[in-house]
Amino acid sequence: DVWVPSYSQGQKPKSVDKTSSEEGLRLYYAGHMSRSDIDPQLLLQFQEFGVYSTHFSFAPGMGIPGRIYLSGEPAWDDNIEVAEPHHFDRIGGAKVYGIRTVVGIPLATPVV
Repeated sequence: DVWVPSYSQGQKPKSVDKTSSEEGLRLYYAGHMSRSDIDPQLLLQFQEFGVYSTHFSFAPGMGIPGRIYLSGEPAWDDNIEVAEPHHFDRIGGAKVYGIRTVVGIPLATPVV
């Protein structure tokens, strides 16, 4: 999955200070990439999980995308099918669509 930071409609940063400038900032699902040589059924499951993910957004520090964004550190979580909902908010969809491992890599870019 790709998650990008954006301010909610009508929200603007109040200063250049990182803490206060994140007020109103949310991470939104922006798409995903999959290998083209995987089983078509598995590819469909990934696509459906992507659609499921569009119903979520995360504040910095919340959910896996928010924690990775705030820390700036990569993360690898396996066995998420048994994770507590407070650790992995999308656990319901992960179980339905067979997602068992997530990897997060923060990308620092001024373009997004």
